Amino acid sequence: MAAQQGHADAVAELLARGADVDAARTDNGVTPLIAAVQCGHTEVVAALLAGGADVEKSRFIGWSPLFVAACCGRLEVARLLLSYGADKGAPSALPFSGVEAGTTPQAVAEKMGHAHVAMHLEIA
Repeated sequence: MAAQQGHADAVAELLARGADVDAARTDNGVTPLIAAVQCGHTEVVAALLAGGADVEKSRFIGWSPLFVAACCGRLEVARLLLSYGADKGAPSALPFSGVEAGTTPQAVAEKMGHAHVAMHLEIA
C-alpha cells in the first residue's frame, strides 16, 4: 500500500524493519515494485531496488516491471530499472488487454503511444 501511494519514507522504514521487498499481494500477485512502477513513483522504485527488489522476478500477469513502465509511459522509472539491470528485450509472458504474449517493452511502449519510452529502450 505504501509503495502504491508513493510513500517513499514509509517504504524505507518498512524495509529497515525487515519487510519482504518482493512480497506479492495474495489477491492479485502485485508486488510493491510493480505497484510503484505502475503509479510512476520513482522515489519508491529507487528505494525498493536499493532494498534488494528483484528487477526481473516481480511479475504481474506475466509482465516485468520494465514492461509495466513501458506500457504506462514511465520514462524515468524505465531508466531506473535499466540501471539495475532490467532486460529490455524480455517479452511479456501472457496476453492482456490487447497486448499479445511475446511483446517486448519497446513494442508495448510504441503500441501505447509512448514514443519517448520506446526511443529510450531502443538506444539503451
